[in-house]
Amino acid sequence: MGILSDGYVMGDRIGKGGFGTVYKAIKKLTDRTVAVKKLERDKFPDRIEEEIRALERMRHRNIVQYYESFDEGGYKYIVMEYCEHGDLRSYLRRNGPLSDKEAAHVLSQLIDAVSYIHRQMLMHRDLSTGNVLISHITRGVDDDEVKLEVKLTDFGLATVMRPGTKGAAASVVGTPGFVAPQVYLENYSKEADVYSLGALLYSMTTGKSPPDIRPSRREPQAELDLRSLSPEAADLIERMMCKDHKRRIQLNG
Repeated sequence: MGILSDGYVMGDRIGKGGFGTVYKAIKKLTDRTVAVKKLERDKFPDRIEEEIRALERMRHRNIVQYYESFDEGGYKYIVMEYCEHGDLRSYLRRNGPLSDKEAAHVLSQLIDAVSYIHRQMLMHRDLSTGNVLISHITRGVDDDEVKLEVKLTDFGLATVMRPGTKGAAASVVGTPGFVAPQVYLENYSKEADVYSLGALLYSMTTGKSPPDIRPSRREPQAELDLRSLSPEAADLIERMMCKDHKRRIQLNG
């Protein structure tokens, strides 16, 4: 793609979503490798500004760091931390499911990050394996155990939990399979993020995508297949993905 006026040498495309495309890039002045998200400035102006405001507020070890944003040639560019090992979805496709211990290590980091996001009075609304980036991989003796250090990314659908409304949101957004039932009813709160975390745990431990429960689907709704999992993992997934949000497990903090 060449060199942008702000001094970024653009490289390969490393991701694409509903709102923009992400590229690997290098900041010439510092020689730092970064991720640059390119968005059509006039297509979703309000959503882009909301994403930038959300990123500016985030200061957490398990959330990608925001560096800066700028305009050029009709596009908005958002510059963020680069994670060299790609996303969790691609990792699971290549390597298969994680062990309970490996998945628990990832889940604990994600719970910490999402709890922090909620304390900032925000909902992420698009927690999925594609939006979890792997920053570091540590392998045990004889490669019998893998420890993944992860970071949440893509705040393009994040929204503020409005005071006095119990944080209710109404837009139907998110990645199919990771979306809570209440989202399709257009009345939900931060408990929807907990459902998505449960769907992430399901994907990590089974290597499969969670069932797509969109009401518009003609096929009968698939059920969670927990037969291959330990009783402890199966129980936690069921509690996190409980269809009744009032009975769904809560995050501490």
